[in-house]
Amino acid sequence: MTLRLTASFGAERRRLPRSPASGSVLATFSNDGRVGVAGIELIDSSACGLGVRSPLPATPGDLLGFHFDDTVLPSRLGRVVRCERDGDGYRIGLVAATAQAAA
Repeated sequence: MTLRLTASFGAERRRLPRSPASGSVLATFSNDGRVGVAGIELIDSSACGLGVRSPLPATPGDLLGFHFDDTVLPSRLGRVVRCERDGDGYRIGLVAATAQAAA
């Protein structure tokens, strides 16, 4: 496996190529009963994940719900795999996630 160095997250760990992404979307942050809402910017995407920039920090394992339309339920979910300070915000790496039904 070849490692590429990047300025923001150190050694490149992605197995799939990524492409630049742009735009903004409303996101809900949730973990352990905590919930936050913020507008986030899309940075890049791959077949199994996203890179975003957020005004709110996130912890690995948190779920982010993406609200691409005006519905209460998120259109897509991502699980945080890393979060780093970036100027006045945070760069967050996400892997695609699926919702789990309440038991």
